[in-house]
Amino acid sequence: MSALISTQGGRYLKAEAERMAGELQMGDSDWTYSAVPAPGNCGLFCIEVRERDGALVGRFGQ
Repeated sequence: MSALISTQGGRYLKAEAERMAGELQMGDSDWTYSAVPAPGNCGLFCIEVRERDGALVGRFGQ
């Protein structure tokens, strides 16, 4: 299954990505948000979104 959400740009420093993921998580018990390294080994992070069963929904900032 392909991701339902896919956004380009918006890569973040680790602390910012973790803060944003935490804020998103507070308002949503159905999905899990976490800061993960952005593709390309650039040293920046994106926010990964997963369903309760662990299925990938998408990433912000990939």
